[in-house]
Amino acid sequence: AELDKEDKNQNVQRIRRVEEFKRLQTLQKIQEDDDRSERIKDEKAYVREQQKTSAHEAFIRKQRVKEAMNEMRVTNKFVNIESILGGDKKKTRVDKGEEKDPASH
Repeated sequence: AELDKEDKNQNVQRIRRVEEFKRLQTLQKIQEDDDRSERIKDEKAYVREQQKTSAHEAFIRKQRVKEAMNEMRVTNKFVNIESILGGDKKKTRVDKGEEKDPASH
């Protein structure tokens, strides 16, 4: 009888340890899932912001090209578009032009 009581007590303790282990594993999994969800949310927000910035920059470039083309049409001077665009965009355009120059030689 005494051994049965001790066996039963040890069994109960073992079951409690197993349940506690499962509980901790579940909590860890929930935390990992929460962390992953937060990372995904942050990445999506970053991508959205990059897309918004790229779209705005493309719109500005397009407007500048339209203005330059209109100026060339009005003045009837069809010169290098980089000289009309000027500013920061000139550097970008010059870089592209330098890439094309070696190919033309």
